[in-house]
Amino acid sequence: MARKTPRPPWLQGVPSKAPKYWYLVDERRKTRTSLGPDEIIARARFAEWKADQIPGKPIGVPTLDDAIEEYYRSDAFQKDIKPGTRKLYRLYLEQLRQTDLARHAIDAIDVDVVRALQERLKETPSKCYQTLGVLQTVMTHAQVKTNPVTELNKRFKRVRCEARTEVWTPQQIDAFVAAAPPSLSLAALLLFYTAQRPADVLAMTKGRVSERDGRLFIALRQKKTEALLDVPVHRDLEPALRARRSDPSDGLMLVPSPTGLMWEMRNFCRSWDRVRVELNLPPLQRRDLRRTAVVSMAEAGCSVPMIVAVTGHSLQSAEGILKTYLPRTRGVAVAGMERWEAAPLPSLSNIIELASAKKGRGQ
Repeated sequence: MARKTPRPPWLQGVPSKAPKYWYLVDERRKTRTSLGPDEIIARARFAEWKADQIPGKPIGVPTLDDAIEEYYRSDAFQKDIKPGTRKLYRLYLEQLRQTDLARHAIDAIDVDVVRALQERLKETPSKCYQTLGVLQTVMTHAQVKTNPVTELNKRFKRVRCEARTEVWTPQQIDAFVAAAPPSLSLAALLLFYTAQRPADVLAMTKGRVSERDGRLFIALRQKKTEALLDVPVHRDLEPALRARRSDPSDGLMLVPSPTGLMWEMRNFCRSWDRVRVELNLPPLQRRDLRRTAVVSMAEAGCSVPMIVAVTGHSLQSAEGILKTYLPRTRGVAVAGMERWEAAPLPSLSNIIELASAKKGRGQ
């Protein structure tokens, strides 16, 4: 039975031998307009077509590309976030600008378009999470009536990055230090024995190392948290650090690049990964050495305040450290039990006396 009233135009995906193609189907006009094989672009074009049907639609509606450019010029981007975060935001926003999505009206980007983008990137959760995050920020800054990323998070489960729990074994650390060039070898030792982030280790200079009462200290201000630390140098790190301080070559950086200047993070990561691949090590990351250090300190019986005094976390985030950085390993449990066994328990006798007194009163 024929439909009396034609249904409104709709988006239709048609499988074929080639990649699935998308069409704008209009029964009333008996037309089917190809929107290409890319679902994200097809949904954006369909949403833009629907927006064009609104009477009195203003000419020159800003595109996503326009909104990104405006965000770049704003104080929210230039002043309110740190340089490292700006670099990260720009990375993901420039990737968005390379797609056709950037040339569509920002008001035409709806939940369906963002959902399609999420599905497309779900195989790379970190990239998906970051891309949707910066897109949400840009659209909020553009003051769209309804932020489709926010709506997506309400209606669907957001793709999230699972917290890493990987740690280096002592054998893997030793193998890397032995095989790596001197600069990368010292970088690995600093990452582990100071429990700092890669960016902070690469920024360390010889002038930040001091000696007091026979122990070396490294003073630094963390880039991410701006926490000011004076990290005691582990005795196993001290020989390599003293040798580097006394070496007049390669400039003032503790971990110099081949030019003697500070490493560019991209070049440092490439050089690091070459050594790791040559050693056939699993895909462990540089930042995993920080987690490894925290686990090692916990297994040695260090308390959370002791750990955060070295890592630079706040005491308020101690619970988060336990959940994120400390796998519930047998070593941690044994260290805790040994410290408990070694600690005096003067209150235990009071508890026994109190229990005996209660029993006597009951008789």
